[in-house]
Amino acid sequence: MDRKNLRIIFITLLIAFLFAASGYCGEDRDFYYRGVKAARAGRIDQAFSYFDIVLRSLYKANRYTEKALFATGEYYFLIGANREAKIAFRQVANDYPESITALLSLGYLFKMAQLEGKQESLESIKKEIIGFKQVSLLFRDSEVFKYLSAMNKKYKAVYYIDKVEIYIDGELFQEIPF
Repeated sequence: MDRKNLRIIFITLLIAFLFAASGYCGEDRDFYYRGVKAARAGRIDQAFSYFDIVLRSLYKANRYTEKALFATGEYYFLIGANREAKIAFRQVANDYPESITALLSLGYLFKMAQLEGKQESLESIKKEIIGFKQVSLLFRDSEVFKYLSAMNKKYKAVYYIDKVEIYIDGELFQEIPF
């Protein structure tokens, strides 16, 4: 096991222990917003731990699950744990197919497939992105989708007739031609 995984496990166990020891029975909402607050303060390891608690909740299907799952994918991608990032992003795309987080997850999956040189995966993900929404561009050149993640990243996805561009914090992250 490498240092990154040990660090994640340690932080998760520490936070879980502290809350269990204090008898705290907070709701998923509280953990989610603590994670958001930690992310805004730049403490992404701590934010990840809170989002992980939300995902491990007894109430698996709550209104924070999608956002917490996407945030964990972001965290894994950021630390280079691509296997875990792929699992999280694939689950977001499968469980929330109509959500902007699904499109952004597909963008991350496309990026990782590109970096790994997996041409078959690129084509498959591209088809999913094309079919993401029936975008009506009849009277305009593009359609824009925006999202602020729990990890405090600003996303913008721009659908054109022949491509999709995904921006993170104003920087072009991925361009996917059709």
